[in-house]
This record gives sequence, structure tokens and C-alpha cells, in this order.
Amino acid sequence: MNEFIDQFMPYISKDICWNIDINAIDGLKNEEIDVYTEKLNIEAKGDFRLWLQTFGKCSGGLFMDDFFVFNKYNNRSDETTFLVHMSINLGWQQELVDEGFITQKDLDGKPYFFSRLNETSYYFIYTTDPELQVWHYCDGDDTFECTGFSFIEYLKNYLSGIKCSKGIWLNKSDVLRISTSDLF
Repeated sequence: MNEFIDQFMPYISKDICWNIDINAIDGLKNEEIDVYTEKLNIEAKGDFRLWLQTFGKCSGGLFMDDFFVFNKYNNRSDETTFLVHMSINLGWQQELVDEGFITQKDLDGKPYFFSRLNETSYYFIYTTDPELQVWHYCDGDDTFECTGFSFIEYLKNYLSGIKCSKGIWLNKSDVLRISTSDLF
């Protein structure tokens, strides 16, 4: 394992609901990152670039891909999955522009949407921000705010909060069948 992966391990609950395969972790090559960032009109530097180099294709289950859109490579080809991810990311940007929550100035910050929870909460970073602060928009109550977490801090915090009831261990396909009421 490498130091970047190691820093997330203390945040994984022993009651996590799915299997993690550290050996399946796969990142993007620098050339792939350059294409990826150009097509999405984002920047990749610092921790975000390291993130893409380490987990860009697959997090090995460390970050369950039902909540995060950055590594949905599953069984489709990389190119097909990238195009799907790109359209999701650009679609979310346009949705927030249309609703008046982000502006051209925000787009100049080159936002990267990496998560949408409960169909209403969007999480993103401005890739031009040296601190890579995570922003949250909730279309349920129209809140728009900085979470106070950097990208890496947000991911660690997210991991530390995931537990399953009754100590049940599930694989990723089983997780799709449980309701959120089973999680606490």
C-alpha cells in the first residue's frame, strides 16, 4: 500500500457495510488525467491530482461508488464510463446555473462535482481553489455553503461516519438492496 491510501484506513469503521479490496485500487495515468481535466474543464493539482492518480479508476470499494461519481468504471469500458461521468458532472453544473445557485464566476472556479446524496445534496470542489474546499448545495432547502472541509478531509469524515446496523457485512451488490434506514 502507499502512504496516500494508508491515510484513509484509520477512518474506515469496522462496521462498514461492504467489502474493500485494496488490491483493486487503480488510478489514472498522468496522460489520462490531462485528457480528463481538459474535457471536464477542471484543474488537477495537489491532493486532487494525487487522488486521481491513486483512485481515479477504482477505489477498491473504499469509497462506495453509489455515492461518489468519480470512479464508476464497473463493467463498462473506461471511455463509455468517462463520457457518462462527464455528462453527469456537466449536467449538474448546468442544473445549478439554471436554478441560479452558481454563476459564471463559479464556473470560472472550474467546479468538479463528485457526489450527490439522497438526490438533493450536491458536493463539489472548485478545482482552482488551492485549499480544495468542499461546497454543498441542497436543492431540498436551497442551501449553498462551504462545508469547512478540504476534499481529503471530507472523504475521511465521510468514511468515519459509515456504519451498518447489526454488524452485517455486505458486498457492494447487497448494499444496493438495503434501505438507508438500515444505515446509521
